[in-house]
Amino acid sequence: MKGRKDKRRQQAAEQKKMLWTVLGGLLLIAAAVGLAFGAARKPNVRAAPEVTGAPRLKVLQERVDLGTVKLGRQVQVDVEVVNVGDQTLRLSEEPWIEVVEGC
Repeated sequence: MKGRKDKRRQQAAEQKKMLWTVLGGLLLIAAAVGLAFGAARKPNVRAAPEVTGAPRLKVLQERVDLGTVKLGRQVQVDVEVVNVGDQTLRLSEEPWIEVVEGC
């Protein structure tokens, strides 16, 4: 009888150990995913208000040099803009930029 109790206690201890191992592994995976997504996010750039009483867009890059690009070839550039006004900026449609040859 004593042997059975010892065996059950040992099995219970092994199950607890396994449970803690699985929970620890899940915690490590969750931490890794959180760090990966946290590192991918850009910090929220908040410029000091330059205009009062209205929203105003400001382009952070004054110049983009793509080198020589043949006419008709598409290129893509990411440009950061911030609202430097003290009012909320609302876009009514998706903004787009068109560059003309020689600009």
